[in-house]
Amino acid sequence: MRRVLLSDEITFILQIALSGVVTGSLYSILALGFVLIYKASDVLNFATGEIMMLGAYFFYTFNGLFNLPFWLSFLLVLIISVLVALFIERLCLRRLIGEPVISIIMVTLGIGVFIKSIIELAWGPLTRSYPAFFSGDLIEIGRIVLSPLNLIIIVFAWITIIILLLFFKFTRLGLEMRGTADRQGIALMLGVNVDWIFALSWAIAVGVASAAGIFFAYSNVLNPHLHMIGIGVLPVVILGGIDSIGGAIVGGIIVGVITNLASAYLGQYMIGIDEMFPYVILLLVLMFRPYGLFGSEEIERV
Repeated sequence: MRRVLLSDEITFILQIALSGVVTGSLYSILALGFVLIYKASDVLNFATGEIMMLGAYFFYTFNGLFNLPFWLSFLLVLIISVLVALFIERLCLRRLIGEPVISIIMVTLGIGVFIKSIIELAWGPLTRSYPAFFSGDLIEIGRIVLSPLNLIIIVFAWITIIILLLFFKFTRLGLEMRGTADRQGIALMLGVNVDWIFALSWAIAVGVASAAGIFFAYSNVLNPHLHMIGIGVLPVVILGGIDSIGGAIVGGIIVGVITNLASAYLGQYMIGIDEMFPYVILLLVLMFRPYGLFGSEEIERV
């Protein structure tokens, strides 16, 4: 009897952990975009959640209202995301390079409020739903089950992560982006087009955020509060190290899995623990690793 109960408990834990990997994978690609922008231009993008939500609403318009195929709607969202990224980077943030960090933070917060207001004006406050697309029988892995949607989310997220890692490591443009992130002045002297690198960083970050927003909306609901999910990216990037691409990936998985486990076991005793627990993890890690798990320590010479 004890063996049966123990087996059931292990299965339950693995099921919850797998669900956490699904959520954590989306957090990882959101965090990758956040880190990429920070490394390239020293901008903390606090509008990540609203940008993610905007992509989700555009997808709803193309796929849900205009009945366009999934792949075409997805492609159109990516194109619009690039245009939005260029607009934000060129018109709103380019002139703030070199300004105090608090000024840039306030501007990105303002951009987020503006985007949320546009969404409420254009689509209204009601909850929307996507047409059924990811249907099919549950996938059984031993005693653990996985829905087709969750499988697609994991595959999409990790293909995106692998492509970005290969891009940064093996392509000339990716190496230039990494070099610009580390030493902008040296990159300029070597002839790197830093302006182009800034714009490309924003395009990639906004593109992956919009794609993540689509899958977050599929697995949750689509309403003007969806941007709150984007707030969860902050403990992820700080936990992993705000300047670490690998840390963004690991941080997303850690936050996703541990938060899901905490919610499953403690949710009945503490309302909202899934929103609070990432910050508990963050505080515990920062007590011993002030720069995050993989962040690099900054040393200022006087």
